[in-house]
Amino acid sequence: MAPANPPLTPNPSEPRLPGVNLIGMVTANAGMGVTARNFIRVLKSRGIPVSAYDMNPGFGRGGHDTEYADLLCEDANKLPHPINLAILPVNALPELLFEHRALFESRYNVGFFWWELDEIPRHWRLALQTFDALIAGSRFIESSLRNHLDQVPVVYAPHPLQVEPAASVRRADFGLPEQTPLLVTIVEPTSDPRRKNPFAAIHAFERAREQGLEANLVVKLNNSRHNGQVHPLAQQVIDRCNQAPGVHLVDARLPYPEVLALYANCDVFVSLHSAEGLGLGMLEAMALGKPVIATGWSGNLSFMDHQSAALVTYRHRTVDGELDCYTPDFAGRNATWAAPDIEHAATWMLRLGANRALREALGARAKQQARSYLERAEQARFVDELAALWAEHEFRGQPAKLSPEAISQVREAYVRFRQGPVRYAVRGLRQRLDRQLLWRLRTHQ
Repeated sequence: MAPANPPLTPNPSEPRLPGVNLIGMVTANAGMGVTARNFIRVLKSRGIPVSAYDMNPGFGRGGHDTEYADLLCEDANKLPHPINLAILPVNALPELLFEHRALFESRYNVGFFWWELDEIPRHWRLALQTFDALIAGSRFIESSLRNHLDQVPVVYAPHPLQVEPAASVRRADFGLPEQTPLLVTIVEPTSDPRRKNPFAAIHAFERAREQGLEANLVVKLNNSRHNGQVHPLAQQVIDRCNQAPGVHLVDARLPYPEVLALYANCDVFVSLHSAEGLGLGMLEAMALGKPVIATGWSGNLSFMDHQSAALVTYRHRTVDGELDCYTPDFAGRNATWAAPDIEHAATWMLRLGANRALREALGARAKQQARSYLERAEQARFVDELAALWAEHEFRGQPAKLSPEAISQVREAYVRFRQGPVRYAVRGLRQRLDRQLLWRLRTHQ
């Protein structure tokens, strides 16, 4: 589904961006890759010269989509344009600043970072404030940035998207039953299964089946293996799926059109996430006209509401992720995310699984809502905001914020932060050893 409205025609009398070096996971078969490629597309549609540097996401996820191979520059230091646009998860900041330092010196640097919590660790805040401007890909991220940062402009940019599923792919190609209503949920181990939370979707599905749901659940697992080895977090998902009757695991790296075709062949999309920066899978499903059952929390509320989605209630809980960045020691003791209400989600599964007319009605509203959102995104008005900021920067003759001194300060903050958890871990280990010693003494008394 391509948005109907064309991009805005540039006004010659308004400020323009002279050219952008887009730094991101351009060829990755993951959400960050989809994001980078769509923003390259809309920048080009606005007539902005673009070059790109492909960051390697690791775990075999790079090199899959070569749509913009002609724009890639092998040497980051040879990128030609005066403006850098880094589209990356925020935990890529250390590699970006410390290993590609020369790339950012004497340029206007725009950070477009993705994060899923409403708390931002102090050492990340210091790093973010070295950028000349920041783009927020959701209202949730925008609020987090504005609440935690000083003296850095924040621009909101809706996420553009072209949703074109592979037309020839059918359920049988995924080994799925033809007639049974299908719900689908997705997970990427490198994104932390506790954050994506397929376990909640499986739990709600089991509760709904106990109450009479006649449907199956599809769990799409991406990038579960590398060099023949299963990612340890992926193994948790695989084991849970194998324990649940009626759950079909699709464990495969698929081209993007086939991922969309999987969603198109299912009846309901489910995301009982703990937190999302945006929630690209939900937006893709809505654009395909699928009803979405989703936690009513975080980035997905940028494009869905109670009229266009089956929003699930939740309670806040302290972050408890598997990845370091989603733990209280890293994100902060006040960092929370959502625990979706399993019974509420099960009720929605029952309603939508049993009522085709309700599925079609909610799916139609979802498609209309997604279309409206994507039409705004295709206008790429963030380009005009950045052009105005660039013009002001040039007029004032400001030096680059991302100076060697600023990077040194950020590095020191990272070192101090990393020393803290080490001391904490050593203390915890000592306490466990002390308890073990005490237990041994007691058993010999």
